[in-house]
Amino acid sequence: MFKIIGYFLSDMFKSSLIYTLKSFSQKEMRDFGEFVHSPYFNKNQGAVKLFDHIKKFYPEFDSGKLEKEKIYQDLFGKTEYNDGFVRTIMHILTDLIEEFLAIRNLNSKQYLKKLLITDELNQRKLEKLINKSFADSRIAIDKLKTSGDTEYYYYRYLYAAMLSGFKEWTRYKSKNLKDFDGLD
Repeated sequence: MFKIIGYFLSDMFKSSLIYTLKSFSQKEMRDFGEFVHSPYFNKNQGAVKLFDHIKKFYPEFDSGKLEKEKIYQDLFGKTEYNDGFVRTIMHILTDLIEEFLAIRNLNSKQYLKKLLITDELNQRKLEKLINKSFADSRIAIDKLKTSGDTEYYYYRYLYAAMLSGFKEWTRYKSKNLKDFDGLD
């Protein structure tokens, strides 16, 4: 019996795309819509059209209305159905969901965000900006200690490693590195 019911459910309804979208709150759905429409994060108009179409079915995502062939016809008219194209757009939209979730997660962890900014400034050797960034990172990481978070020691270690790297390149920045590595 279950095989027969599963047979009639569309591939889209069973996809990780719909599975993940079902877990979104109304605010997350709205924010993800802005994310999908942002030309910085997404340049694929097919993915925009697909999202705009399937969001109408939120939060239930009724399987009877989420058949790939029907959605393709609604979005692209009478052109011949192309399963590969639909799968590609679904894949792009699923990748956008993953990127959206990663950014949401990063924004919820200010200590990690500040540490990543510090790392990027350090790699670019932007000495004028990095001193403030190190201070901001330290403050954000120290908040973990006061909250009793066990990740404090891990992020404190990363901070110390970055600070050590910063001290190394600033110490030798105006000198000839040949003097320090034993080369002629």
